[in-house]
Amino acid sequence: MQPLRGAVAKKVGMSRVMDDYGRMVAVTLLKLEDQKITKILSPERDGYSGYQVGYFVKSEKNLNKPDVVRLRKAGILESYGRFREFRCREVSTAKNIDTAVLEEKGYVVGKDLRARDFSEVKYVDVSGLTKGRGFQGATKRWGFRISSMTHGSRYHRRTGSIGNCATPARVMPGKKMPGRYGQERRTLRKLAVVVRDEGDNLLAIKGAVPGCRGSYVEVCPSVCCL
Repeated sequence: MQPLRGAVAKKVGMSRVMDDYGRMVAVTLLKLEDQKITKILSPERDGYSGYQVGYFVKSEKNLNKPDVVRLRKAGILESYGRFREFRCREVSTAKNIDTAVLEEKGYVVGKDLRARDFSEVKYVDVSGLTKGRGFQGATKRWGFRISSMTHGSRYHRRTGSIGNCATPARVMPGKKMPGRYGQERRTLRKLAVVVRDEGDNLLAIKGAVPGCRGSYVEVCPSVCCL
């Protein structure tokens, strides 16, 4: 039985490394910035077991008073402005893990989450918000084929027919049309951890992950390998 670990990482950007076969591999660099466990979640009080992670240090005057009081009572001097929860369950039975088991594994209030905590993890799941692209047409939003761009054509990148003649004489729900594109939560499964830099708290993940540079993502051991 191993608790499901998770941490918050900041997307630095993309790079490339050489693998054991001499091939170039595109990787995404994720930096595990200053973050600590700020609360232990128990089934008796919260309904499930896990821990809360505080990150994104802000000035204390910009935090609300309940968060400041709660952090100071827990003995945490940093002023974290954002929090994420990670649930811990038993892999075989999907039951809540007892708080004593979390403490035995080192999950206590004030613990720093760093790259070394992923030393035994080969594959991770990364969740984040995709890049927001604003209001887009159907061609870019759904990958539609454009019409002829020749002189005289009055169609070009238009959506096309959306009606149903006289019956039922309305646009059916779910029709692919222009609208807001991006800024949606996405999770990529089983991404290989290529490099771990414990000195700079960096993880090099094979491939791309959701979000733009500077955005925050959640990194957890892959559920496909548990």
